[in-house]
Amino acid sequence: ADLALGDASADVNTKPWLSAIVEPSDAPRAEPAAPDLSVRLERVFGVQVSSAREAIAYNVLGEVIWPSACTCVVYSKQTHSQRFFLNHTAEVTCVAVSPDGRLVASGEKGARPVVRIWDAQTCVELKVLGPFHRQGIACVAWSEDSKTVAMVGRDIEHSVSVWSSATGGWDDARRVAYAPGNHEAVYFITFLDDRFWGPAAQPQSSSGQGATPAHPGFLFATGGVDHVKFWSMEGRTLTASRALWGSVGRVQPMLCGCATGPRLVTGSVSGHLYVWRGRRCEKIIRAHESNVTSLYATETGVVSGGGDGFVKLYSSSLEHLRSYGLHEAQVPPLRPGVKAVCAGLDKDGVNITKIVVATESAEVYELAKDSGNWTLLGEGHYSQPQDGAGGELWGLAPHPTNPDIFATAGDDATVRIWSISQGRLLRKAQLDCATRCVTWNPSGTRLLVGLGGSCRGVRQKKDGAFMMLHSETLEVLYEGRDARHWLREVKYSPDGQSFACASQDQKIYLYDNRQNIMRAKCDKHNSYVTSLDFSDDGAYVQSDAGDFEHLYHSATDGQYFKLPSQLKNVRWFSWSCIYGWPVQGIWPTINVERDPNDPLPPDPTSAHRSFNQDLVAVGYQDGQGRIFRYPCITKAAQSIPLTGHVADMPSVRFMCDDTHLITVGKADRAICVWKIIR
Repeated sequence: ADLALGDASADVNTKPWLSAIVEPSDAPRAEPAAPDLSVRLERVFGVQVSSAREAIAYNVLGEVIWPSACTCVVYSKQTHSQRFFLNHTAEVTCVAVSPDGRLVASGEKGARPVVRIWDAQTCVELKVLGPFHRQGIACVAWSEDSKTVAMVGRDIEHSVSVWSSATGGWDDARRVAYAPGNHEAVYFITFLDDRFWGPAAQPQSSSGQGATPAHPGFLFATGGVDHVKFWSMEGRTLTASRALWGSVGRVQPMLCGCATGPRLVTGSVSGHLYVWRGRRCEKIIRAHESNVTSLYATETGVVSGGGDGFVKLYSSSLEHLRSYGLHEAQVPPLRPGVKAVCAGLDKDGVNITKIVVATESAEVYELAKDSGNWTLLGEGHYSQPQDGAGGELWGLAPHPTNPDIFATAGDDATVRIWSISQGRLLRKAQLDCATRCVTWNPSGTRLLVGLGGSCRGVRQKKDGAFMMLHSETLEVLYEGRDARHWLREVKYSPDGQSFACASQDQKIYLYDNRQNIMRAKCDKHNSYVTSLDFSDDGAYVQSDAGDFEHLYHSATDGQYFKLPSQLKNVRWFSWSCIYGWPVQGIWPTINVERDPNDPLPPDPTSAHRSFNQDLVAVGYQDGQGRIFRYPCITKAAQSIPLTGHVADMPSVRFMCDDTHLITVGKADRAICVWKIIR
């Protein structure tokens, strides 16, 4: 095989696994061509609620749009199917649909972010706005005629820019104005009704020199930490006027806002709605027991969502009409706080008939206004409050015999079982500790879950413990603990007689499955163990570690094999290691003459061999995935790319019939289901 690794001695010092590469006696010929198949994204589980604002909307067909990782999902309730907008290359931070429901503006995170304008029905991109802002797009809004978009950046000044299309087709879009926004964070932007806020509605004063120039009126409003601003535009100049709080309310962060006729309504952290006429605070309304997290306005009413788990409906004059509690749903959310709301109108486009709601625990519900019935549209893993937006998803395991079912486990302390054909969650278990690895026993009757792990590096009370769950009821059957630190990987032997737990404490613990007693320990690693595999006969274990070591041990007594050549012809039941002879071609080639200022190509973070042993799927640090032919032993190997995640892919897995591939994103907590078409 062509290693193409430059100075071999230097590479072996930095990556010791290279010294463990021994070619088997019956080594196949290298095949550098890409696999003869195509891959299609079939479904995405998960909603980006922790880091995206106002992250849900209806399009003109009544389909629901939400962001997940760097993908925008368009979900049809009628057909229970998804379409995708896949042009973003970074995490989607905000989504806004035009008032007519035909266009979408979605912003992203990144050093030089852009806003993409695309068709809400066909998911075809029409225009890219930018790059202009820095660090990311905080929020975006449409004008009533769908010809103007305003956005706020995440840079230090939270700059505001306005983009316009004269025709409304957006192929002629250009930036028409920009200005610094506010040094404090900006959480919302909303356009104001020209009939009540435009030049004709503004008072004009006169002096001895004659009438003063007419006020240009206010075009849109922004708000955030301790401020609300009203913006007017003259030519290419944006001018902000601060809100006048008066003695009615108190200055505090405003998390959301919407305009309804002559009023601007903003939602505060105290649970009150602040109502503004002109720049002055007219009144405040007690709305929620916790933060007002989301507001949405139509011609006939206003919808509010709060951290208390209630959605409230108001008339256009802000009279309270009805309250709806998420605890009333048939399948209540794990965390009922509302993150985003959007209202759907009847065929005449006048009255509200339905409301779509996203919760803190990443569920999406549709609420029928009249009956008050909640329908669960989608759900996914979420980030715990103590983790901010940093909770992660690591664990993934396909069912050993059923090609339709797979399990996931995450930092939200849940184990979930999903169906590909039904496109939904079948059942979930709430544990008392975060979990980052899960696997099935060979018969598919039990789940083995490894506990512990935290994105903040905080010790958990059950770090290093493992649980056995009944796969149908998810009842805990057994719980044990021998490791000192959290578990990174768990695996059953092919015959199901034993299992192994790989820990952050640099050891692999081998157990007898009949009595669940530890029978051996593999302790030759010098860093945390990242992955492991059993041989076909269950006699050996191979494992990767964080210091680029690839070691071999006996699965019976934990004996270490110093010479990799002793096991060069061993057949491995599975292959999930990123080091080794069959996967040496998945590593990028580093040019020794490259500019030292250039970033290094991303390293692999996960791998999995197909059950037919003809493909290997690989996840990389940049969130990209690739499918190679197996074995992949040449740097010239071509691959099929997979795009959908934001950063590290901690796990990729083929289903047992190789018709689907599942990938999970560590930071975005998205689960992507890929259809493999041969």
